[in-house]
Amino acid sequence: MKAKQFMVILFTLVIFAGVVALVTLQLRQEIRQQMLGRDASIFYAVAQREASFARQSPLNLVLQMVDLKGVLGIRTYDVDGEALDAFPDNLVASKIAPEARSLLKQRKPWSRLDEAVILDTLFSDPFDELSDEPIPLLHVIVPLHTPLGETGFGHAEFLIDGQATIDDFVSLDHHLRTQSLFAFAIGSLIIGLVLFLSFRQLAQKNRALVRANQELTLHAKTAAIGAISANLFHGLKNAVFNLNLSLDEQFPGDTVDPATSRQAAARLQDMIQEVIEVIKDEKEGLSYSLSSEEIIHLVLDKVRPSAEEKGIPLEYLNGTKAEFSGYQGNLLLFVMENILRNAVEASPQGQPIVCRFSHGAETCSFFIRDRGEGIPEHRQENLFEPGLSGKAHGNGIGLSISKQLCRHMGGELRLVDTGPGGSEFEIRVPLATGE
Repeated sequence: MKAKQFMVILFTLVIFAGVVALVTLQLRQEIRQQMLGRDASIFYAVAQREASFARQSPLNLVLQMVDLKGVLGIRTYDVDGEALDAFPDNLVASKIAPEARSLLKQRKPWSRLDEAVILDTLFSDPFDELSDEPIPLLHVIVPLHTPLGETGFGHAEFLIDGQATIDDFVSLDHHLRTQSLFAFAIGSLIIGLVLFLSFRQLAQKNRALVRANQELTLHAKTAAIGAISANLFHGLKNAVFNLNLSLDEQFPGDTVDPATSRQAAARLQDMIQEVIEVIKDEKEGLSYSLSSEEIIHLVLDKVRPSAEEKGIPLEYLNGTKAEFSGYQGNLLLFVMENILRNAVEASPQGQPIVCRFSHGAETCSFFIRDRGEGIPEHRQENLFEPGLSGKAHGNGIGLSISKQLCRHMGGELRLVDTGPGGSEFEIRVPLATGE
């Protein structure tokens, strides 16, 4: 199991443990209050019973209850809560606890447990006979009145040995602890199992999604490569056809230059090799980037020797910049080289070829302008179709492949302008990720 998934399960179980602990503590407090209220209700019921048979002072009334199990002493108060009498005589007088007054006014009993009380704080002990060992003490205060409540006699406070209540609390804590641990164990098992199955199912779906993306990418690449391969095959077929047939059979009155045909075939072979190298780099996962400026300088360096032979200067107008992946950058290099070589062939000596780059919010464009005679109008309509070329012995394959590669990158290759002053091509592609 991965560390991140383990941490998620652990964090969930910690929160679940906190919830179980909080609920257990709240339940423990509520049950304890109910247990204390139970003791108070018992004394209250007995006091009402005694009051129904006798109309006498509060102390005489409750003295008949002294034999109740665990009673250590009794204090009595009038209806206003002022101290009256106490039993036994050495019981120290006290006042009604402030928190009990509101319940007593509603003629409801009140109780409280003190877990450690020293007896000589309750009873006067001149001879030091009482133990210094603290004991639990239960305080129960009940209102004294007739059963129908028409006559009130005051209030009585019973001081009771609280050990039985403490034992009940210990037993309660043991049961709650056992039940909460059992609930936590079962709940943790269920939560852990559900999360484990969910993570496993999510991992399976992620693997399926990765496979689907890989297949989709492979399909897209295969489709693009297939389209490019069709054009390459068409160009190779024409080149080989030119090498094996006489010009008299194809174009009477002209001659075939074997050297030119071999050059065309060699150029096609180079084009095939370049595309294969780019695809190979992508397949092997080579990761690097190229800037727009680097792409232009690289392509200028490749074409500059042939341009210098014709005395044609190559210029680059500095502008904005953008970053491209190695795969996209190499395809752009391939396309730009084709366009630039065509521009060199079309330009007269001494006339510069200008390259520039610009980008907008979502797309960017490379522009290449020559100073040639322009492209005839009848060639413009089929300019990017394979096998059609305006050059002598040309195979018409370069522009076709370049357009296919631009479409493969989600862009477009188009003729922006042409005429007696020259032609300009635009290579437009989407901006690289992160731009």
